[in-house]
Amino acid sequence: MNSASKIRRELLRKTLHIFGVSIYLTYLKFGVEGSFLYLLVCFSISLLFEIIRLKAYRYFPFKFIIREVVRDEERWKFGAHIYFFIGSILAFIISFFNENAIIGIMCMVFSDAAGAIVGVTVGKHRISRRGRKTVEGAVAGGTVAFLTAYIMMKNLVASIVLATVYIIVDSLNININDNLLLPVCFTLALNILVFLR
Repeated sequence: MNSASKIRRELLRKTLHIFGVSIYLTYLKFGVEGSFLYLLVCFSISLLFEIIRLKAYRYFPFKFIIREVVRDEERWKFGAHIYFFIGSILAFIISFFNENAIIGIMCMVFSDAAGAIVGVTVGKHRISRRGRKTVEGAVAGGTVAFLTAYIMMKNLVASIVLATVYIIVDSLNININDNLLLPVCFTLALNILVFLR
């Protein structure tokens, strides 16, 4: 796959992250409970379509999207959006349904997208030999996590902590999807900061 195709695929993959903004908009209109209910409905619909894709592909109505955005290693596994929904649901649960979940999800939405796009477009220095992650992507994602947290909370310490969390999680070479891990880690870090206050 050439460089332009990689960039195009990564931009298409990150449209999932744009969807995450709708969770925030739902939160603004209906509060934490409303946004959680919205998330559960979206997860249920996505899970239904994902099961159809994996078990009865010929009936799957969105084949054209799958051809464009799914990586080869994801073709016969759950897609990144399922992990995003699970991670977001867990963020609500571990925050005891407060706004820390919303902040954690929004930090994930923007920082992961920025990290991936910068990593694919200008990333030159791999974090590890086996992984796809780059130092440039990690720094971009950490910067965006900081900015997102600061815009939402106006708290310098919490923003620095979330930027650090992003860089650490992004640098780990573990077999857990970052769409699941990041919202959970961001929310957990915020809960710890609230506890320490």
